[in-house]
Amino acid sequence: MPDERSPSESSARNISSRRRYERLPLNDCTIQIFRHVFFGIKEKGMPYKAVGMDMSEVGMRITLPEQLSIGEKLRLVAQLGIFKDFIEGECCVVWCAASPRAQGEFIAGVEWTCLAPGHFAKIQQIRRTMRSKEFQQKLQTRNRVKNETRVLRPEDDDQLEYKI
Repeated sequence: MPDERSPSESSARNISSRRRYERLPLNDCTIQIFRHVFFGIKEKGMPYKAVGMDMSEVGMRITLPEQLSIGEKLRLVAQLGIFKDFIEGECCVVWCAASPRAQGEFIAGVEWTCLAPGHFAKIQQIRRTMRSKEFQQKLQTRNRVKNETRVLRPEDDDQLEYKI
């Protein structure tokens, strides 16, 4: 049976339905990244920091200072500041590209391969909470208050400015 929608409706639906899992934006999420040598037995070098951008049930999108290879195995510890909790697990790099906004920064998509015990349930609970109306209202209030806070600019000692 042919598709009865107009071509523009059909293509809009195809674009929006490409994602398998809904991504929810993360606020105040810092990540420690450990690079693997052999199947998680050894980690080389010191961990380095990244920032979580958003999260789905199966992975995260992160901003980091270094380009990663597709297929590279990592261990992440993500501190979710707004929830005062963390998620820990092993993941695989699915994609990595240079950030269009900042030179020397990269954006990567990682997929969980093994989570610490109980952390999958924790992700599901956090995502349910993030979708709730109460959480969205609290987040909007928090952001509004944060934006209304006065900030003293170091280059202009005698002048206060409101962030908008």
